[in-house]
Amino acid sequence: MGPARDAALVDLSKIIVTGCLLALLSGCAAEPPRTYTPPTGADAEACLQVCKSGRFACRTEALQEYEGCQQIYEYRLQRWRACVQTRGERRCAGQKPFPCPSPAYQRCTDGYDSCFLGCGGRID
Repeated sequence: MGPARDAALVDLSKIIVTGCLLALLSGCAAEPPRTYTPPTGADAEACLQVCKSGRFACRTEALQEYEGCQQIYEYRLQRWRACVQTRGERRCAGQKPFPCPSPAYQRCTDGYDSCFLGCGGRID
């Protein structure tokens, strides 16, 4: 990779991290505890099992995305440290990577809630 491509990746990383941080900060207000009232009926348990399976798969995917981001971050951090060692921090300042945001579990909760309501449950 050339310097222009590295700079573009750094810029893209900054945009992605900034967007993720804004998304996280917009949801920082403490939510009151919620009460889940499960649906009743013959198909209710099977429907809720689909919701739980979907939430588990979503959380697994979010964690895998985070771990992938961490691997890229560690690689870029190593490259930045090597740059600092050979060229000095000032000449490598634009290459310093941003850490990864926490796993995006909120989307999994939102999806589960929609599914739960679709099964006939209630969330207060």
